[in-house]
Amino acid sequence: MKAEEAYELAVKLIEPHMSLHGRPAPGGARKEADLREGISYLEKALGEAPRNWMVWFVRGKAEQALGDHEAACRSFRRAREINSRHLDIGRELVAECLETGRTSEAVSVAESLSRAAPKNAGLLANLALAYLIDEQLDRASATADAALALDPSDKITAAVKDRIGDVRAGRWPQPRSLGDLLKRPA
Repeated sequence: MKAEEAYELAVKLIEPHMSLHGRPAPGGARKEADLREGISYLEKALGEAPRNWMVWFVRGKAEQALGDHEAACRSFRRAREINSRHLDIGRELVAECLETGRTSEAVSVAESLSRAAPKNAGLLANLALAYLIDEQLDRASATADAALALDPSDKITAAVKDRIGDVRAGRWPQPRSLGDLLKRPA
């Protein structure tokens, strides 16, 4: 089987279970089986084309859908090593770094993305999140303000700004990961 054919089969299995552009992935009885089979096809594709960033990216999305954030982080990191200009790769890497507690790496990547696309409010909001989890509350607040200046109607950035204020005021515990931002404090 050629790498391209393996990749196409993998995408058909994985894509229905991927979370894309803020849209949550649907569940389903076949989710885990489809994702694991898709990853096996990606392994075949990588055997023939190990520097294909798209294969690494889709693998990261499959691992993300399985909840294997460590593996997803490694796959997105590899995709970014191959193609550092693709903003979505960096965005996913930042999310997985924040999920796995790699805040320094998340901040570094998010800063790089924001320098590459300074007018992208979503990337600035992600940088604000990274600063928040890295306990840089002043920088988080200023960055969230900059993102809101670019897109005042963005509800996600407004929620990030509110959470920064909650942490600063002691109404919410300092988050250590992305998942901590979604948990209700005890």
